[in-house]
Amino acid sequence: MPSALAPISSDPNGACTDRSMVASLAASYGLEALAAGDIVTARDIGAGLIGQSLASAETLIAIQRTAESVVFGYREDGALAGMMALLPLREPAIAALLEGRFDACSPDMDLVARPGEAPACYYAWGIAATSKTAARAMIQASAALRRTLFWAIPSFTRAVTDDGRRLMASFGYRPVSDDDPHLIMAPATGRPSEAGLR
Repeated sequence: MPSALAPISSDPNGACTDRSMVASLAASYGLEALAAGDIVTARDIGAGLIGQSLASAETLIAIQRTAESVVFGYREDGALAGMMALLPLREPAIAALLEGRFDACSPDMDLVARPGEAPACYYAWGIAATSKTAARAMIQASAALRRTLFWAIPSFTRAVTDDGRRLMASFGYRPVSDDDPHLIMAPATGRPSEAGLR
C-alpha cells in the first residue's frame, strides 16, 4: 500500500532519467534499493523460489552500482521477504531482445541505461517473494513505475510458466513472436496515469 506521505509524481517524458524518482516511488510501496550484502541474500531468495537460472549476485551488484535503483527488496519484520529487479535499457537492447541476443542472466553492460540517461525500454528482470504481502507490494510498485515514470517506452520480460504469463497478461504483456513464446512485451501506454495507484 503506498504511503500517504509519498505522493506519486509522473515523469513528463515517460522515460525517467532520475533514479531517485524511481527509488522514491518504490519506497512508497515499502521497497528499498538494496546494498551489495542484501542483494546476495535477495538473490538466494530468488534462487530458492525460481531456481538457479538467475543473474548471479555479482551481476546484480554490478548493475545496481552502474544503473542505480534497479534491485529492490521488501522487508517483513526487518527480514527480506522478496526482491524486484527492473532494468532500464538503451535503444540497441530492443533489437537484441527481439532477435534473441539479450542474455538476461548476464546482460551486456553497454545496453544498460545510466542515471541521467533516458532508457529506450525496460526489462522486468524478476520478482520473487516469500509472502503474498511482499508479492503484492512489488507488483503494485512495478505497475506504478510503468504508469507514471516509464509510460512512453515498452517493457519486456520473459514468462516461462502459465501462471506467469497470465499474471503479466493482466498488465498488458503479450507475446512478441511465435519464435519465442516466452518473450513478452507491454507497449508504451502513451500517457501517464495515476489512477488506481493509491
